[in-house]
Amino acid sequence: MTERNIVLYKWPGHAGLPSLTAASLQAEAALRLAKVQFFCQECSSSSTPTGVIPALDLGSEVPAASEAGDLAAARAIIAALAASGAGDLDAWLAPPQRAELLAFATLLQAKLDTATHYTTWIEKRGFGEFRKAAYGSQLPFPLSYIVPWSQRNEMAKLLGAIDGFKAYQGAVEVLSAVADRLRASPGRFFFGDRPSSLDALLFGHLAFYRHSPVAAPVLRDKVGRLPVLASYVDGILEDFFATAMPPPPMDDAGSWSDAAQGASSAPKPPPTVEDVRMWRGSQYWLAGAAAAVGGYVLLGGHYFSITTLDDDEGEGMDDDDDDDVQ
Repeated sequence: MTERNIVLYKWPGHAGLPSLTAASLQAEAALRLAKVQFFCQECSSSSTPTGVIPALDLGSEVPAASEAGDLAAARAIIAALAASGAGDLDAWLAPPQRAELLAFATLLQAKLDTATHYTTWIEKRGFGEFRKAAYGSQLPFPLSYIVPWSQRNEMAKLLGAIDGFKAYQGAVEVLSAVADRLRASPGRFFFGDRPSSLDALLFGHLAFYRHSPVAAPVLRDKVGRLPVLASYVDGILEDFFATAMPPPPMDDAGSWSDAAQGASSAPKPPPTVEDVRMWRGSQYWLAGAAAAVGGYVLLGGHYFSITTLDDDEGEGMDDDDDDDVQ
């Protein structure tokens, strides 16, 4: 196998980024950080050797993920690069660093993967942006709607009944921890002056959050408010992708969910026992009052009428009354 046989299948560039999704960014970053020579094949559908984007053809091997989802496919690509000897980004790490890498990689998978999937597939605005960019001009109607909606249903099953606010807040907490760790690094990457596979994974998420219109505002704002994360992303884009910093997406914040904007949309709490008692009491009182009035009208034979009097008539009545009194 030679390096020139390596082909990366990825989503096309979008919004100034080299690719549309965080997973494609991760896979390409791993190749570029490892300085592997490869060819890019941009895809606008799942017509890849594995049926998933991203995918990697190593010449004699096409690594496939054992889990569903494009982010799992990116991790499988990074692992296959290391196993094949084409580009092992972690070969130079010491045992303590490997242990830290495993801890942070697990944290990214649990929190950032979830937030990235949620904003792409579950969030109404995020999914709309993704569908338009991925399929809007690539597939004829009605396939441009049927295909992404089918994929969305599958991803919804994978994520389960996850709460959007908790997903985003979990990612925000991890981004703060990552920023603290990057500040403590003696170099520009996570473990110093040399990149690791963790940098490829982290870069994919951060670049997606910072520049993609598919990413929820709460994620973009968090990366933007932490200069160490923003400079980390833009430095890798410029030095390894030869890409200038893309312009910030123009968002209509009102079209995002409360969770995507960092606000909890907790449901109204159920009424207390005292609330129910007071409500029932008010209903009983109104019902009793209505019954009393109805009984008085029907059984007593009295009817209510309202007559509007002119001012002159009113004054005349007052004079008559005065005469009677005299």
